[in-house]
Amino acid sequence: MKHSPFSIHNPNKHHRFRKVKKFFSLNFIALFGILGLSACDIEVEVNPSETPSTSQSASTKEKNTGKATPSSSLSSTTTKAAESKKTTSKDKERIGAHQGTSSVIDNRKESKGTDYAWNGELINYKAEWDAYFTTLKSTKALDVLETLPVQASDSKSGYKREEFGNRWVDVDGNGCSTRNDILKRDLTSVTYTSKKTECIVKTGKLADTYTGLNISFNRDNASAVQIDHVVALSNAWTSGAQNISNNDRIALANDPYNLLAVQGSANMSKSDKDASKWLPQTSFKYEYVARQIAVKSRYHLWVTQAEKDAMKKILQEKPQTDVKQVKY
Repeated sequence: MKHSPFSIHNPNKHHRFRKVKKFFSLNFIALFGILGLSACDIEVEVNPSETPSTSQSASTKEKNTGKATPSSSLSSTTTKAAESKKTTSKDKERIGAHQGTSSVIDNRKESKGTDYAWNGELINYKAEWDAYFTTLKSTKALDVLETLPVQASDSKSGYKREEFGNRWVDVDGNGCSTRNDILKRDLTSVTYTSKKTECIVKTGKLADTYTGLNISFNRDNASAVQIDHVVALSNAWTSGAQNISNNDRIALANDPYNLLAVQGSANMSKSDKDASKWLPQTSFKYEYVARQIAVKSRYHLWVTQAEKDAMKKILQEKPQTDVKQVKY
């Protein structure tokens, strides 16, 4: 009796079924293996803005450890590229008094848009300013003013805070952020969140140089006292900072000579105005203008004609004002 290949009585049915099952099983496994391997080999490109930073921000580290540590946002590719750069003679001159751990000096034109991190070089601001003062023929503010280039403001295009590095990094290597260094310097009756580190300022009293008012500082309401850049960073950007190195911009943003603890509302009122549009309403205005002149001189920035005229008018009231007579 003949049996149809599909008959339930066909004795070869189970054997053939096992062959068909084995055929599909083997091919399915092979296909799955190929697809699985392909999936493992795919590299997903992540938007850089969504990539978690490899280091904490300075402010986060302050909260966690009581110390602010210079952070780096460099990718490994950018780091290798940066490490291959040579230190220029200008950079060597700028960091000559430093004690540091890194020889990386960034050239802004090469790293624009990719690197805002401090490179680890420590800055001795006092030594640098003392060295700068020796290069001046006269330290009278009026005389230094005459050495500054005069030209119209540059475009604000491209400006962002990150062009001057991460906020309040520890560029002098003392374990505290720049913000806390300035609060510690300018406040009296200072207390700290930790007596062991004496780093993060908790409370203090400010004799405000901009308004003449006495202000109580409390970390829980920190906006009452703010840290002002005497030469505002956006003003620096439009008066030559676009042309200086990335590291010099970071140094400028954290330079104690260019920073003051002041009343928050006065700082907001000043914003990024230059001396032709805003001045302290106290006798501190002479030192204020002297600071701006020295900062612009040292960091190779210029003044507008209106700005120079305003500075000159103020200083003629007190012509002996000296750029060296500044607490920093």
